[in-house]
Amino acid sequence: MQIRTIYVIFIVAVLAGGSRVTLHAQSATALSDSDACSVILPLLSSYFVQSDAEITRGPRGGKILGAEPTPTGIHFRLSGRQELELDYKDVSTVRSDGTLLVFDIPTQKNGGITIDFVGFHASFWRSRPGYEVHERFAPAFTKLVSDAHAGYPYDCHSGSITAADTAKELADFEQKTAAWRATNPKPPVSDEVTKRRLLAEDAVQQKNFGAAVDYYRVGITIDPTWAPGWYNSALISAELKNYSAAALYMKHYLILLPEASDAAAAKERVLLWEAKAEEASRK
Repeated sequence: MQIRTIYVIFIVAVLAGGSRVTLHAQSATALSDSDACSVILPLLSSYFVQSDAEITRGPRGGKILGAEPTPTGIHFRLSGRQELELDYKDVSTVRSDGTLLVFDIPTQKNGGITIDFVGFHASFWRSRPGYEVHERFAPAFTKLVSDAHAGYPYDCHSGSITAADTAKELADFEQKTAAWRATNPKPPVSDEVTKRRLLAEDAVQQKNFGAAVDYYRVGITIDPTWAPGWYNSALISAELKNYSAAALYMKHYLILLPEASDAAAAKERVLLWEAKAEEASRK
């Protein structure tokens, strides 16, 4: 496996004619996890209540009296002393449709949850500043859904999974990949992983770095031993200023390839990103 020839391209994006463009977070067309939380948190605290929203489809229905983030989703307080937990990983898609927010959940008998902002007629809603907020919710929530499906739910309260959870996950990962590390030569990656690599490369060329890191995350979910996927997820996450995730991804890379020629540099990147994550958490 020629690791370097696979991942070096993502330090720069190689375009037609041999020109190169450096990755910059401000060019991203997708949200980072922290950006998604910065959109969602203020909306949960007041938006649903002020907009007279109610759940019209789901395991429970009623007017929304309050909503708070959980480590893996959203907790709704409803009329009639009802409560409802919405888990990111259960949602396949979330979409905005007029005055509705629709959370598609294949595992539920009714197909999901629909929130209807009944206090606003559609034509009137579009003339209000609240409509823009309504439209921002779906892509922000989609980002957190994508992370949960990739195996890394993002906790908007704490900024990421806890340190104890991270340590346990890394220890489990090291144990589960021990057989792969002992294998020589390494098995080739599957066509499914290669498809995600190609999609990620295309996304980088389009300067859609949020989509690129999502494709890499899908790849490492399919094949957790795909070291370049971890490495590139780390690089792009750092460019998107998601430093906690970047450090975690690079730690997985180092577990897989502890003797890599760039291992020392990778360890320094981890220290830098952890320091930046700590600084960001104090702001």
